[in-house]
Amino acid sequence: MPEVAERLSFTEAAAEHFVAQSAISKQISNLEELIGVQLFIRNEIEELSN
Repeated sequence: MPEVAERLSFTEAAAEHFVAQSAISKQISNLEELIGVQLFIRNEIEELSN
């Protein structure tokens, strides 16, 4: 989902797609687990670092 990387925010990407932030977070976590690579560094306020 390129919107997450572009905005560095699960919350903003979720709003753009009319889904819950937790749904975006879970899907990204599932993908990371599947491919064995951490794609994003999460901080305490659910913003992302690259």
